[in-house]
Amino acid sequence: MGTPRRLKFVSPASLPFSSLRLIAPPLQLVSAALWKIVKQGAVMYYGVLEEFITSVLETAPELLTSTDAVQLVMGLRARVRQDLRDAPQ
Repeated sequence: MGTPRRLKFVSPASLPFSSLRLIAPPLQLVSAALWKIVKQGAVMYYGVLEEFITSVLETAPELLTSTDAVQLVMGLRARVRQDLRDAPQ
């Protein structure tokens, strides 16, 4: 047996445009699921939403200004803290 091959992460920015079509359907699916979380106010999943937003902004930082990105993430964190504080003991 040969030596195991290591997988290498490829940044979406380095992919040809035609390859990005393969990424779009899963991204749309995840976006739709996360939008449902927001609409339902499912605060327990806001951490997942924050991670998704951070990942997307690392890949495409031009989607939001840095001020808007910080406000969005801080707003999510504040909502989680408020929900934890207001939860019955």
